[in-house]
Amino acid sequence: SNLSNEILSSKENYGKSNINENKIAIIDYSGPNIAKPIGVGHLRSTIIGQSLANIYEATGYNVLKINHIGDWGTQFGALIHAYETYNDEKEFNKNPIGTLKSLYVKFHEEKKSNPKLEEIARNHFKKLEEKEPYQVNLWKTFRQLSIESFEKIYSQFDVNFDAYLGESFFADKINPTLNLVKEKKLCYNQENSKALVVENLDNLPTFLLQKEDGASLYITRDLAALLYRSQTFKPDSILYVVGNEQSLHFKQLFSLYNKLEKSNINQLAHIGFGLILTDGKKMSTRAGTLIELESLIQKTKEKLKEVLEKKETSLDEESIHKIAIGTIIYNDLSRTRTKDIDFNWKTMLNMENGSSIYLQYTYARISSILRKFNDRFNSLQNNKTNISKENLTNEFEIYNHLLFFNQIIENSRQTNMPNNIANYLESLAQLSNTYYAKTSIKDSSDNLFKLRYNMLKCINQVIQNGLKLLNIHTLDRM
Repeated sequence: SNLSNEILSSKENYGKSNINENKIAIIDYSGPNIAKPIGVGHLRSTIIGQSLANIYEATGYNVLKINHIGDWGTQFGALIHAYETYNDEKEFNKNPIGTLKSLYVKFHEEKKSNPKLEEIARNHFKKLEEKEPYQVNLWKTFRQLSIESFEKIYSQFDVNFDAYLGESFFADKINPTLNLVKEKKLCYNQENSKALVVENLDNLPTFLLQKEDGASLYITRDLAALLYRSQTFKPDSILYVVGNEQSLHFKQLFSLYNKLEKSNINQLAHIGFGLILTDGKKMSTRAGTLIELESLIQKTKEKLKEVLEKKETSLDEESIHKIAIGTIIYNDLSRTRTKDIDFNWKTMLNMENGSSIYLQYTYARISSILRKFNDRFNSLQNNKTNISKENLTNEFEIYNHLLFFNQIIENSRQTNMPNNIANYLESLAQLSNTYYAKTSIKDSSDNLFKLRYNMLKCINQVIQNGLKLLNIHTLDRM
């Protein structure tokens, strides 16, 4: 009864703790490239990152959510040229990001027969770096339109960022960073070129910090960003939610950083994850198998409507949207993040178990029982409860499970594995569905009825809180 009171009085705060209060975590996730539609490839980073941010906050951390967008580099020189040369103003106003994407593709087509274009693109980018107003204004327009198009998608997934600090923000911090590396004698100049080489760093392969023509690389910009973050925010943790294939990059980055400054970061981690596959193959823009997020959401809704029609259930558009988004998120977060994910609609939309629909349905079903017996429960509010003589084995099993909720949250935080929460919720749903199948709430004595009604309220509160950590909404009716 104590636990029941604690859950019912804490409501949406049940499971939260302040064991990590006053700590700061920076979580770097999503990171799409501007001037391109956001594709399924960035989906995992976005979903895992947002869920880790929720989990860290639930254990007391102050979390800074950063979207390190790809908004710098020669490709912008190429875009500026393509925009000047082939742009159709009407198309552009109707669908700016789609148009920019096709302009970029067209530039690369033309380049095959006209290699001079490479030089033109480089010149435009050089002018952008030198802050020439014409190039800067175009670049700003592309960037602003891109962020607006990302935010349309993010808002559908309830994802939000504290800052869009892209690569461009760190452009002027690159030279000071390189000077620091040179001072510490951690790199050397290659003869007769501007290339800067790092070798023999903690047994890692040799890599460049600056190209022969003096241009910076990803790792240079990431190092500048890491130094800036550690000095500006003094975080305890910095997490980079980026695919497994970048693991060497992060080993090199962290090793170099640790040789540059004595920092108080306790956790500097690459949160890797597997690929998203369709029919067992990696998606690619070139092969035309890259699904853009907009069309993924649409397709999920269509499949969902088919499933609901078979069950002869009809729901309003808003509910269908919540279930579709939940389905996409859960398909990711219910698995170990380091593994690849295949889009298999049958498992994603399975109402029996292993899907968000199963959890949302369990929640909706309990909600309808609570509505049905609400009057009886209210009429018993003043009755003293005495259940000492009853056998409550099944109830104890469920309460025991509910007791571990905040441990599960802290454990998911320590391991950076949101799927622990998904697994926990599934066993809770299974326990309660089994319980419901063999226990009649309606025919319970008044004493037992009160206890069981409260227990159902507790189960629903925990399902709701757990799904919220995964960024999934519950529905009262399904």
